[in-house]
Amino acid sequence: MTWTRLLLGMLLALVMTIGACRTTNTTPRDRGDAASSQSNRSLPDRSTLLGMVRNEQVIIVTLSLPNNTEAHQFDHEYQKLMNDGVLKCKYAEALSDGTPYYGDCVPGAAGSALDGDLSMTIGYKKPSVVNGITMTSDNSATADLVLTFEADASNKLWQTHGDLFKRIGKVSPSNPFGAQAGKAFLTLYDDGWRVQRVCAVGQMSCY
Repeated sequence: MTWTRLLLGMLLALVMTIGACRTTNTTPRDRGDAASSQSNRSLPDRSTLLGMVRNEQVIIVTLSLPNNTEAHQFDHEYQKLMNDGVLKCKYAEALSDGTPYYGDCVPGAAGSALDGDLSMTIGYKKPSVVNGITMTSDNSATADLVLTFEADASNKLWQTHGDLFKRIGKVSPSNPFGAQAGKAFLTLYDDGWRVQRVCAVGQMSCY
């Protein structure tokens, strides 16, 4: 009987030790999972959110040139563009006042960024500042942004002739180079916050 009791005591002690080990091993993991879940639910700070939306091309900024100089305002500028190989124009017949002009202009060898209508993309309005982030429900939020112009790095023609193009061309939309307000809309998923859309205030997608 003595040996039996001793054996039972040893088995009971072993079971309690195993149970204690299991408790010790699982508790930190459970706490870590809970902490991770809470962290995923926390709103991103302004710097983190800016990194999430920085490359969004919210507004496309374009330039278009007239294909003639009938108004006689830009004869000198068009002559320079032809000398630089950006445009090829015909020396058109005289107008009613007896003066000739450049007409039927098309892109030249150095004007490949221009399409057949003498238009091109020169840059984009992108988020540059996050002014604030607001929760709108348990799983959604909005952020107030500042959008600023960023030139298209691939458009070398704009980089070399931008000042001239600003004088003679039409840049769209209005206020192409000024800062304007924007918004970002976020939704909370199981793995954290995701940006659903970014827009400029005034666009239909911002309502």
